[in-house]
Amino acid sequence: MILPDAAFKIAMDWDGPEPQRKISAQTGGTSDSGLPLGGLGTGGMVFSRTGRFTRWTINPQQVLHHREAAAGFALWQQEAGQDPKSFMLQPDPNDGSLSAASWREENAKNQYAALFPKAWHDYAGCPGPVKARCESFSPLVPDDLETSALPVAIFKWTLENTSTAPMSAALMFQFPNLVGAFRECGKPYRRHAGCFNTPVHSDTAHSIVFDRQTAASSPDSPPDMGEGQMAISIANDGNLLLTECATFDAASDGSDFWPGFSKSGTLDPSVDWIADAGFREVETNRPAGALAAKCELAPGESRTITFALSWDLPTIRFGSGRHHARKYTKHWGCEGNNALAMVEQALSCAPDWSQRIDAWHDSMIARLGDSPSVTGMMLNELYFLVDGMTVYTAESEADNGHFGIIECPDYPYYNTLDLWIYASEAVLSLWPQAARLVMEDFARSVLQKDDRQRRHMRSKASFPVKRAGALPHDQGCPDEDPFFVNNGYAWQDSTQWKDLNSQFLIGFVRDGRKFGAHWLAAHWDEARAACLHLNQYDRDGDGLIENDGFPDQTFDNIPMKGPSAYCGGLWIAALFAMAEAAHRVGDTSAGKTYCDQAKSAREALEAALWTGTHYRLDRDGPFSECLLIEQLFGAFLARRYGFDNVVPDKHAILALKTLYRENFQIAGRGEGAITLANMLPAAIQAVQDDHHIAFQTSECIVGFNFSFAAQLECWGLRHEGQKIRKALYRNLYQRGMFARTPAAYDVAGMEKGLKFRATMNMRPLAVWFASPWDFRQPDQAMLKR
Repeated sequence: MILPDAAFKIAMDWDGPEPQRKISAQTGGTSDSGLPLGGLGTGGMVFSRTGRFTRWTINPQQVLHHREAAAGFALWQQEAGQDPKSFMLQPDPNDGSLSAASWREENAKNQYAALFPKAWHDYAGCPGPVKARCESFSPLVPDDLETSALPVAIFKWTLENTSTAPMSAALMFQFPNLVGAFRECGKPYRRHAGCFNTPVHSDTAHSIVFDRQTAASSPDSPPDMGEGQMAISIANDGNLLLTECATFDAASDGSDFWPGFSKSGTLDPSVDWIADAGFREVETNRPAGALAAKCELAPGESRTITFALSWDLPTIRFGSGRHHARKYTKHWGCEGNNALAMVEQALSCAPDWSQRIDAWHDSMIARLGDSPSVTGMMLNELYFLVDGMTVYTAESEADNGHFGIIECPDYPYYNTLDLWIYASEAVLSLWPQAARLVMEDFARSVLQKDDRQRRHMRSKASFPVKRAGALPHDQGCPDEDPFFVNNGYAWQDSTQWKDLNSQFLIGFVRDGRKFGAHWLAAHWDEARAACLHLNQYDRDGDGLIENDGFPDQTFDNIPMKGPSAYCGGLWIAALFAMAEAAHRVGDTSAGKTYCDQAKSAREALEAALWTGTHYRLDRDGPFSECLLIEQLFGAFLARRYGFDNVVPDKHAILALKTLYRENFQIAGRGEGAITLANMLPAAIQAVQDDHHIAFQTSECIVGFNFSFAAQLECWGLRHEGQKIRKALYRNLYQRGMFARTPAAYDVAGMEKGLKFRATMNMRPLAVWFASPWDFRQPDQAMLKR
C-alpha cells in the first residue's frame, strides 16, 4: 500500500507512556484513537488505530468513549488440507463480550496511517499468509456540502495471498444495532427494546438494515434523537461468496455466529428476533448483524472487498428540548427510513468519492509540500469538523440552518468566538457556506440583549447573559438551547471582553471578500454597532481601547489593564477592516473615520507598549513586562488579510525573534512556546495569589503555537516557524494525542509523559494559518452562488 508522505503514520504496537490529564475531572479517552468516520453534522464514530470503534459523537450532547466489541472486522484463511485460521481484527475487549471469538493480539505489529478523511490499517503482522489492509473514509469533499454531510462510511479492504500456495480467505464485518442507543447521554445499555434487523439482497449488494419498533414518523412528526435506521452492506462483484447472520446477540459469547465463520469463512443464517426490554438487573439481548465475503486467492493474488455503513438518525435534540433536522435531511428527508438507500449509494459512489479526496490531497501537497508537520497536520486536524460535537442543521421556514463546532468537551460551547477566529479559515476554505452560517448567527446576535443573569463561576457575582452591542463569547451550549440562547460561558463576564467584537469584525470583512458587497451591506448595521460598542473603551480619546484589569479577553485567567498588545492590536486591525468594508458598501464617510482612528490608535499602541525588542503585554497590569506569545495576533491578521499595517515590520520581526528565543527556546525548552515568559516579581506574585493563572502562563497552548508559527513565517522567519511545527507534531501526534488534540500541554517533565488539558479542542485548527492562500481578493466563484 503506497501512502502519501504527508500522512500520519504509527505502529499499532505504540508503547509510549500514556498522556496524563492535568485536571482529573476531564474527559479524554485513551491513545486508542484515530480519525472519525462521519460527515459534517452527522455525528461521528472513531475506527481507531487498533481496529476498534472507540469514540462516538452521534449524540451532540456528549463525546462517548466506549469500545463496542460487536463493531469491527474479522479475517479467516485456509490453505487446502490445513486447519483454518480466524480472528477478530481488533484486540480482546476483556469484558466478557463475544468470548467464543478469537481476537487479535493486543501488541500485534501492525500499522496505522491517516490523512483526513482517509485512514489506512495494515494488518501485515497478523498470523497467516493472507494479509489484510483497509482504507476507510467518509466522503468529506471540499465545496460539496451534500456529499460531505452524508452519514456514511466506506471500508475498502484488500486481501493479498503472500504465499506460494492457493488460499481461501474471508472477511467479516459485524456491527450492533444502535438505533435508539443515543437518545440520551451515557453508554448505550438498556436501550435496545424493540430493535430488530432485516437482511436485504440485491444484484449489487447484500445488506442488513438495523431498525427499531417506534411510532411511525413523518415529515410533520420526525423521530426523536437517536431514532431512525442504520445499515451495513457489502458490494457484490459476482466473484465473492456472500453470507450473512442478520441477527446475533452482541451481549452473548458469540456462539450464535462465530463457530460457523471460524470453521468455513461463511455465516449461518440466523433466526431473527426483536429485542426485549430486559430486567433492571440484567442487560437485555442486543441485536447485531454480520456480513461475510469469501474468495479464492492464487499465489500472489489480491482481491478488493468493499463494505459500507450508514446511519439515518435525522434529528438533533438539545438540552432545552428544541429539535433540529440534520443537514442531510434536506435531500434525504427527515423520516429516518433511508439507511438502505444511503448505504447502497455509498457503495456505488465510493470510487468517485475516493478519487476526489485523493485529488484534494494532491493539490494540497502540490501547494504546501508533503511534510507531516504542515500539510499532514492541516488535513488531520480537520477530524474536529466531524468529531467536535458538530451540528449542521437543515434550513427551515424559521432560518437558514446553523453550523456549530464545540470549543471542546470540557468547555462545551458552540462556535466560541475567540477560538473561531483561529479555527474558521479551515471551514471557510473548504465549506464556505458552513462558515457563512456561523458569521450570520453572530451578526444577528449583535443587537440582541438578554437581561437574565448568569452567576460568575469564580466570584459568584451576577451579570447579564447578553448585552446589546457586545458579541457573545459563544453561540450556546448543547445542554441549553444553542443558536437561540448565547453565552453559555460563565467563567468570566464575557459581555465586557475587549477582543470578541474585534474578532467578529475582522472575520466579517474577511468573509465578505468571499460572499460579496451585497452580503456585507446586509449586515453593515450590525458591524457598525459592534464597532461603536467596543469604542466606548477608548476612554482617553487616543483611538485605542483599554482593558479593565480583569481577564477580559481570551486569556481568561490573565488580567490586562490599560492598553494591551493583544486587544489593542486586534482593535486596530478591526478598524482598518471596517474602513475597507465601508468603502465596499458605499459608506465612504465612515470609511475615512475608521481609517483615521486606526492610524491614531496605531501611534498610541507604539507609544505605550513598544520596548525596543517587543511589545509589553499591557501598560498598567502586573504582567506588563511579560512576553505574551500572541502579542502580534492582530497585526498578523491585518497583514494576512491585506489590511493596513498595525505595527512596523521591523518591530514585528524584532518582537518575533524575542518571543522565539524567550518563550520557545528558553522557557519552552524547544518543546513548545509557553504563553508567558519573563515573569518578573509582580507577575510571580499574581500567580501565587491566583493559582488558575498558572495554567495559562506555564503551558504550551497548541492553537496559539500554530498561530505563532504562522506569524514567524508571515514575517520571513520560516526556519523558526518550522521548528515550532515539528515540536507540536512530535509532542502531540507522536505521543498519543493524534485526533484528540488538546488545548494545551506542559513542557516541564515531558520525560515522564505528556500532561495536557482540554482534549479535542477547536483552537488547534489554527494550523490552517500555514496555508499561503490569498484571502485578499473576492472569490468570484462564491459571488456567483
